[in-house]
Amino acid sequence: MSFTCNAHLPTYSAKFLPYGRHLDLEPEDISSIQRVTNKQILGQNLPKICRLSATNKCESLHQTVFTYAPKNTTWARNFTTLCHSAVHTSTHGTGSSSSLIANKVSVRWDHAGPFHRKMTQLDRLRQYHSLRKKTKKYKTTRHFGKKKKMNRKLRQLSLYNNERENRANEHA
Repeated sequence: MSFTCNAHLPTYSAKFLPYGRHLDLEPEDISSIQRVTNKQILGQNLPKICRLSATNKCESLHQTVFTYAPKNTTWARNFTTLCHSAVHTSTHGTGSSSSLIANKVSVRWDHAGPFHRKMTQLDRLRQYHSLRKKTKKYKTTRHFGKKKKMNRKLRQLSLYNNERENRANEHA
């Protein structure tokens, strides 16, 4: 009995499938499908799928790309360049990416100068926020903040609200 497949139920119909029937798979095809399924379910991939870390990374990259090249603008020539720049920045960080690009285009800059200081500051700030957002304290604060914001109207109408003005005047 399977929780994902409905073929064992009496009301099951194969009309939605191409040609109205199931595929006739060879044993080699069945083994290759099982191999791929086992690869995804077993080992180190299951925790990634469970936490959707791969999806979150994709969404983050899409956000970065569309920050560099918004959808509401038509890019005739430099869309691929903007996308490449977005991927390069998200891979290396803002500061390191800018430094690498400056080196590639032969821009001379002093390692003690303001450009280098600003780029290293950007990288340090990004690293700090990245580590801070992974802490338990940050996650619980965000969780309770979101919960508080979602229930704001309910708490305003509640009789058990501690934020009312002049509670002493109500009972006087």
